Amino acid sequence: MSESSSAGEISNGALWWEGFRCGLINLVRCRSRYAFRQSARLLLCPVDLWRYHEFRAVLSAYRGDSDVLDLGSPKLLALCLARLHGVPVVATDIIPEVGEECALYERAAWPGALDARQCDARAMPFDAASFSFIYSVSVLEHIAADGDTEAVREIARMLAPGGRAVITVPLVPEYHERWIDADPYGRQERNEVGKVFFSRYYDWQSLEARIIRPSGLTLIQSRAWQERRPGWYARYCSRTANPALPIAILTKALDPRWSARELEPIDETPIIAERHGVVALTFEEPTG
Repeated sequence: MSESSSAGEISNGALWWEGFRCGLINLVRCRSRYAFRQSARLLLCPVDLWRYHEFRAVLSAYRGDSDVLDLGSPKLLALCLARLHGVPVVATDIIPEVGEECALYERAAWPGALDARQCDARAMPFDAASFSFIYSVSVLEHIAADGDTEAVREIARMLAPGGRAVITVPLVPEYHERWIDADPYGRQERNEVGKVFFSRYYDWQSLEARIIRPSGLTLIQSRAWQERRPGWYARYCSRTANPALPIAILTKALDPRWSARELEPIDETPIIAERHGVVALTFEEPTG
């Protein structure tokens, strides 16, 4: 399972193997129901569909920095940074289980590879200019109200001069929000009809208004990908809606192939999505 990649970029197969290897190690060593569930999930689907592109965007922006902060991202990426570059990662999340989750991934790296912290992205407990590399993969879109803007300002506050930050969020032709019945995080407020906020889906204008301009950082690169065929991702989501069904398991098992064949880069500037996609924004804190 692999795709051709540009020079210096890790392949789909290599990313898949990091997740599968982590699941295998933990399945052998797991001592809790949580660890068993997470191990089984990694064995069945080591890396989710869009994450192949998002992870590579983060890894390609990394320049050997020693102070690295993961803001709420899937922890497999922290494991990849630790194993590929030997760098410890301060790995944060708002969920109480972040310590147990990081311990699971750390077993596939080395002791001290992941420093787990339970934090709110809107008010991080770290000093200004504490990190030279910060990344947040598919997180900001899930923070209600103006939480995405508050979080990006916190990222800018914590980023050291000359440091880089990578943020990934969904990208679509027209901005919209999704509100659902059940609260997946147990922390969201309900609106007047009892719905809870789940996610934003950005267009370029909303990215500029809510993330790029409020950050005060210099945007040095933007990379984006979208579904190759209209409606393909909706059909994919329908097939994987119930993860226990055989069709869902088989579909997710082919994520490396789908990522290579069904997702395509967007080469326009500014980036305008014609179909459902994802964007990776790389920022830099000026030194002057």
